[in-house]
Order: sequence, then structure tokens, then C-alpha cells
Amino acid sequence: MSALDAADSELLALAAIAEHAECLERGLLAPEIRSACERAISVWREQAEVHHAARKRALKASRTIATTNFDQPGYRAAVSEFRGARDEMARLSSVGLRSRKLAGEAHITLEQDSVQRREHLEEIEPGRDARTRVTQVLSERLIEAVDGNIPLPTWFTYVLGAAPSPSEPVRWWEAAVSLLAYRITFRISDPSRALGSRPGPSACARQRQWFGELDRDLFARPLCGPTRGGR
Repeated sequence: MSALDAADSELLALAAIAEHAECLERGLLAPEIRSACERAISVWREQAEVHHAARKRALKASRTIATTNFDQPGYRAAVSEFRGARDEMARLSSVGLRSRKLAGEAHITLEQDSVQRREHLEEIEPGRDARTRVTQVLSERLIEAVDGNIPLPTWFTYVLGAAPSPSEPVRWWEAAVSLLAYRITFRISDPSRALGSRPGPSACARQRQWFGELDRDLFARPLCGPTRGGR
């Protein structure tokens, strides 16, 4: 095992805590889905408010119609107001049922997500801290290796070369640290393949997903020149 992916018990424990929290977080609603649910509820509330306002206008206009003659001032305006309010209520009623259904489903989804967040908060927060610490340790280790011209292992140089990509230095560092974290987290010790063997069906979903992300990032859009070897 190279110095890059060497791990003591503390780092392994931090990686395990971080990974557990990551799995919990991925079971929660993504921000864009929460926003969509909140928007569905907001749309229904807005429609309900408009419908309520139209109903009030219709009732007010109907009272005017009922207490005035057709040739008296205000009668024609009241009829026009009543018809407009009636049409507005009819339009909202036609879309309101679907909006109400969507809002109800969204409310249940958000409630369930909130329950999960409360249940897992005590594990997710420390996990985020652990992830930050793991990233920090691995970043410092990588900087020392690159700046110190320390020979890098074959599995690393095959996919990332021996130095940051001049054209995409940020992506290079992010991919490198993610690769190191993957190897630490899942204890990959393959001396020649960066990702080791492809996770099988028995591997956790998170490992298969992370493997796929790195596989695409490192091989679909290489960050170093063509090389020989395996993944």
C-alpha cells in the first residue's frame, strides 16, 4: 500500500462515519425535490386564496343584484362583477382538484422527509465533520506528495498522471481526492488499478454509485495523457 492511501484506525473510522452519513443523506429528499414540493403547496394555497377572493366578490355582487332593480345604478356593474367572479371560480375549480391533490402528496412527502431528518440529524452532522476531516487529511497528503516530488503509485499515475492537469487543475484535485477517499473508505488495496474491481451486486448501492462516478470522471474524460494499464 502506498503512502497516498495508507490509513490508520482513526482515518478509517472517520471515513466510515462520513460514508454512513452520506448514505443517510442520500436517503433524504434532494434540495430540488423539496423545492418542487414546496412550490406545489404554494401554488395550491395561492389558488385557494384567489378562489376565496372570487367567492367574496360573487357574494357581494349577488347581494347588490338581489337588492336593486335592473335600471338602478350599480345593477349592471354588479351583474358583470358576478359573472367575472363566477367564471374565475369555475376556472379555479377545474384545476384546483389536481393542485390540491399534488399539494397533499407534497405535504406528506415533506413531512416524511422532515421526520427522517430529525431521526438522523445526530448522525449526519458528525458525518459531515468527518467527511471534511477526511478530505483535509487526504488533500494535505496529496499536496505533500506532489510538491515534494514523491513518486506516486502506478494506480494513481495511470488515471491522473504525476501532476495536476494544466487545463483542468481544479477538476484534477477534486478527482484525485475523491479517488483517495474511495480507496480509503472501501479499503481498496489494488496496486495497479485505481478503483480496484468493479463492485458486484452484493456491494452497497453507494459504493456502486461512487465507483460509477469516478469511472466516468477518470476514464470518460481523462485528466492525463493516454497510458497503458487497467482500471
